[in-house]
Amino acid sequence: MAAAFHLRFFDGGALYGSHGFRTNPHQHYATELILSLGEPFLLESAALQFTSHYALVPSSVEHRFEGAATSRYAFVFLDAQHQWERQLENALGSPSSPGLVDLSAAFSPALTDRLLAWFRQPGAPGEPLVAELVHQLVPASPATPVLDPRVQQSTAYVHERLAQPISLGQAADYVHLSPSRFAHLFTEQVGIPFRRYVLWERLQAAIRAVQAGHSLTQACYEGGFADLPLFTKTFQAMFGVAPSAVIKP
Repeated sequence: MAAAFHLRFFDGGALYGSHGFRTNPHQHYATELILSLGEPFLLESAALQFTSHYALVPSSVEHRFEGAATSRYAFVFLDAQHQWERQLENALGSPSSPGLVDLSAAFSPALTDRLLAWFRQPGAPGEPLVAELVHQLVPASPATPVLDPRVQQSTAYVHERLAQPISLGQAADYVHLSPSRFAHLFTEQVGIPFRRYVLWERLQAAIRAVQAGHSLTQACYEGGFADLPLFTKTFQAMFGVAPSAVIKP
């Protein structure tokens, strides 16, 4: 069956919908919500395996996904700076033992109907629907910590220079910190090392370029990758599948 493909970016995240597929073990910077609109999926990490209709994958947790080709699934990716990601992590995550979270009991049939309606409207924005999903999980919307201004400045610096080489030393100089102090602060605040964050942002830039009609080769250069093989290798490491399996112009 040909996969129905929907991908909508919004500030700080993305909503992706497709028929089921299978990934290799992988990990990515974003916190991920996985929702089935039909058959349950298999989710597996080194410490846990379960079958579910809804699950949370915290940032940087290596995992493998397997969904039925005859069923539809929605994947929500939220960057660590986004308030929704912090609400989910604060309410559902376990800082002392981060891992996969089964959320089967948290969602209603009405929300599944909303997801199905979104699939039927290829041009519909994803952000309002993601807001509903997060509110369903965290109705009280607990207060979220604010990133250090120097970390905020460094992420803005990265966004402005994605098509160019970016080093940790350059970013540290930009926010007037030593490289070692900046590296520690960034990882502490964002949850992943600076270099991995840059790769994640480069991937998003390249995917957006493909959706804008650019070739995969051209898009990888616009995202700051040296060549297509490096882009493909990075994509597979973070998503567990080849770019051609999920990226459509």
